[in-house]
Amino acid sequence: MKGLTSLLITINPIGILEEFISRLEKKMEKTNELLEKLWGQISKLRMKIEQRKREATRALQLSSKAKQENKTSQVLLNAKKAGRLVKSSRSLEEVLSKAEVMYRVLKKMGETCSFMIEDTKSEVETAKDDYNITNESHKTMTQIKRIMTGDADKEMYDPTMEYVLNTTAQKVGEMEHFMEIAQQFTEKSDLENGLYEEEALKMLEEWEKRGDSVLLGTEKAQLISAAY
Repeated sequence: MKGLTSLLITINPIGILEEFISRLEKKMEKTNELLEKLWGQISKLRMKIEQRKREATRALQLSSKAKQENKTSQVLLNAKKAGRLVKSSRSLEEVLSKAEVMYRVLKKMGETCSFMIEDTKSEVETAKDDYNITNESHKTMTQIKRIMTGDADKEMYDPTMEYVLNTTAQKVGEMEHFMEIAQQFTEKSDLENGLYEEEALKMLEEWEKRGDSVLLGTEKAQLISAAY
């Protein structure tokens, strides 16, 4: 498989990088859409939490008033209602923290993606020059033959291109995975009715527990801690 990868890289490394650029540009558009949706969900969550807190305070006031009036059933009814509302608001606050993590991380990924696009374009231009200089007098069959028989110049060039392509592929893959989490959360949650996508939150927790991000590096931990 490694030999095949090196062969493909040698034949058309520029085309692969240009394909990554195209994918990244599409991801940027999708990222902006998801950020808008996520911010909308976060705003709804904040409003819902404040509403629950106000309702809980009101229920406690009614319970206190009922106690003064010796209305035992109303004391119990409103006290239980307040308890449920407080519990609900705390649960929604946990979801809000997760949503804020998603937003912060996705926003940072978008910024990193924008940098990657420009950086990869620069890489492509440089690689085109290097590739043309290295291969200007060779045709495809000659290239393949030299790979199979071994060539010092090729061995120096291929690992470099392979590293660039593998690193870019990992970053694109991580971004696609995180976008899937955010998309599930925004599309399947009904926050106005207190319903949220548990599977997306579970996927987010798993992502948080992993090591440093290929795309975000050490900033991953900072982005997570900032929301809690």
